[in-house]
Amino acid sequence: MPRSTGERPKYKRLPAGQNSAMTAKRVVVTVDANGNRIFTALPPRRRKKSSKLQMDRMSKFQDAVYYAKRVLKDPKLKASYQRKLKGHRNVFQAALSEYMQGKVKW
Repeated sequence: MPRSTGERPKYKRLPAGQNSAMTAKRVVVTVDANGNRIFTALPPRRRKKSSKLQMDRMSKFQDAVYYAKRVLKDPKLKASYQRKLKGHRNVFQAALSEYMQGKVKW
């Protein structure tokens, strides 16, 4: 569509459940809660390599996420975490937190 007519260009809708996409590996398109599209530049890539400590912590966090997902699938574990919840936390957050603090081993 020509821009001179004042018409907005037509964009394809994002797939259901998806609220962001990347175009041409330079622009990120995000859809907010009101359905408005937000175009932002892709942030620059990190040039430094991660240190050993950073790699260890990223690995521990990844294990914590796997553990929390396993807790959500197991009804007994999920019920035990629901009894411990305080405030506005959910089971996933509680399981992730306990794993990161070293209170549980997987």
